[in-house]
Amino acid sequence: MANFREYRCPVPGWQESSLVAIGDHHLSKEMQLWLAAAEAHFKIPLGNLIISGFRSPEENKRLQEAWDKGLREGITTRPADRSYHLTGDAVDLHIESEMLQKELAKWWEARGGKWGGRFVPIDKPHFQLPRRTQSVFEINLV
Repeated sequence: MANFREYRCPVPGWQESSLVAIGDHHLSKEMQLWLAAAEAHFKIPLGNLIISGFRSPEENKRLQEAWDKGLREGITTRPADRSYHLTGDAVDLHIESEMLQKELAKWWEARGGKWGGRFVPIDKPHFQLPRRTQSVFEINLV
């Protein structure tokens, strides 16, 4: 994984200190709060299910090139050029239970987040935060 401290994100107000580590993955502090709220609700350690969080532009490009060459193991869809992963505001979760995945998606979307299961092309492991138009503390995560 690329060192996230080397990356300067173009999002206003974003700083290196905006990311926190969960295992081998880095996420925005806001995403960490959302996952903690979801973990409390579902009583499941979602942090253990993370397969992708923050992604540097270089890593994103490498994944796109791999997809384009047909090297798609572990990649469910071609990474977007403008991805919430680039700020740590998206996470991919390996959830084996389709029922749990749909329940989490329902919970996530009820709070303004987006689930990749509704994207075209579909990206079921993907969960992202709403746009940064309001503070995460103004969103009812309970």
